[in-house]
Amino acid sequence: MWSVSDAFLRALPQSHSLAYSCTLTTPGGVSTSLLLSPGSTVNAQAGQTIRRTASLQVAGGTALFKQLSAPGATVSLRYGIDFGGGSTELVPQIKGKLSKAATQLGDGLLGVSLADDGAQIQATPFLTTYSPASTAGRIATVTAAVQGGVSGVSVSNLASDSATLGAVQTWTSREQLIQSLLTDAGAEGFFLPDGSYRIRDLPAVTDDPVWTFTTGPGGTIENLSRERPLDKLYNTVVVQPANLDASQTWTQAIAQITDTTNPRHPNYINVRPYVWQSPTIMSVTEAQAVAGKILAKLQGSTDTISLGAVSNPALEPGDVIRAITPTDDGFEIVQHLVNAFSLDIFSGSMSLQTQSAAEAFA
Repeated sequence: MWSVSDAFLRALPQSHSLAYSCTLTTPGGVSTSLLLSPGSTVNAQAGQTIRRTASLQVAGGTALFKQLSAPGATVSLRYGIDFGGGSTELVPQIKGKLSKAATQLGDGLLGVSLADDGAQIQATPFLTTYSPASTAGRIATVTAAVQGGVSGVSVSNLASDSATLGAVQTWTSREQLIQSLLTDAGAEGFFLPDGSYRIRDLPAVTDDPVWTFTTGPGGTIENLSRERPLDKLYNTVVVQPANLDASQTWTQAIAQITDTTNPRHPNYINVRPYVWQSPTIMSVTEAQAVAGKILAKLQGSTDTISLGAVSNPALEPGDVIRAITPTDDGFEIVQHLVNAFSLDIFSGSMSLQTQSAAEAFA
């Protein structure tokens, strides 16, 4: 979760006013404040190169249309709480560029589609085949690839991996290099809503929760609905070597749910494997550790939780939350890992897609 003040968190369950700041910066460095209209939303999705997108309705005419359509124009959106008396606290929601040209909608409105700099990573493959040294660190190689695609971006690393590539690898896709090396590291990387890049270990639904949603008077869940798809019920992770040369001498490593009380145990649904072919893991011990991390990330039931106007714009995909929800005979506390969300800038409503832990805490 984005760092916010205690006052911000205390205000969320209470009646409060919303505020935003949206700024367009052209390649020449000129900044213009944008006035948004209803229908403006921000979306975030974990596990994707493009993590955050936005669809904005902007008030403006021909001159602004030309500015927005200029290649390289950047839009930054911050959103949060108006405490009154000129005091606000705003949380970054997206810093990105237009993913398609601005659209004139009529009635003085312009349609703007944004994507974060993951789009820049996808659009900048290596000009020639790229073969980093076998002694290069995985995280250092990812960092260099990100900064080579997005000039000047700040990269912060919270991942525990310290391994090297182990063998010479040849790449043409910048995006594939980044995703493959991060998976081998048991990590993920993404652009934060302020435009910087973060590398961290894969989150799991068992991590400590950062926020609790509740129902009832003073609660932060309104109009709760839940949907539980039953696909992707992985209970086994198989990590295999990807190289055909002699650099990877191990065969494969398998991590599997062993708790027979777990409804995903193979006793109940047979073996449901997720297979990862690793280009850089050099030992079965490391492969086993990565298989365990991936298995932990894949656990939990897929849920969709729809929230009303009392949402938390500081949340990030990968955050763990708890939801206290009513049941036929009382209530339960279920832990959720946020996979994706959609935030309406004007109503403040938020729809979360999550993985929920099999264990209820009450």
